[in-house]
Amino acid sequence: MSDGAQDDKLLAAVTGDTAYLVVRGRATFKISPGVKTLFTSLAEKGIQQFILDMSDCPGMDSTFMGVVAGQAIRLKPSNGSVIMIHLSPYLRGLIATLGLDTLVEAHCAGNIHDQIDVKELVAQCKPIPTEISSSARDVSARTMLDAHETLARLLPENEEKFRDVLKYLREELTPPNNSSSSSSSSSSSDGGDATVTS
Repeated sequence: MSDGAQDDKLLAAVTGDTAYLVVRGRATFKISPGVKTLFTSLAEKGIQQFILDMSDCPGMDSTFMGVVAGQAIRLKPSNGSVIMIHLSPYLRGLIATLGLDTLVEAHCAGNIHDQIDVKELVAQCKPIPTEISSSARDVSARTMLDAHETLARLLPENEEKFRDVLKYLREELTPPNNSSSSSSSSSSSDGGDATVTS
């Protein structure tokens, strides 16, 4: 909080095969592309355990939770894990509502693995850039689509819950065809969503 004006921050430190991530501010679609990129790059370097410290996070949206779910799924074959710590009862409830607690270890405040030296990791934490440039707007939309598709597969009720969001995002990512010929675009638009979802 001492950093003041800027919220929605991500800090990270790595020790051995463990990454310790601190979310400051709301965990939303704004930081989700940066979080997803960080997950991917660290996993490629052999990081198997991701600890997300949510003590300074008052709220999460479905995009962020979908990104976390996607990472947990990718780590499962190699016995990796995602652990969320210092969750408020409200955030813990959100995780349970969407079924994310079937994929990640979710702990309320005060409950943490003994073998992790959190103070040492906090001292090593460095800010991670999460901003997406306006020219990369579709990166944000694609991250949102992937996240919500992941959540839709978690629970049957999630599919219904996010039906309109998924429809909107798929349409958003379907390239407009009217630049070459508006008459031919109508016949090809039916196949656009299939390209995005497959």
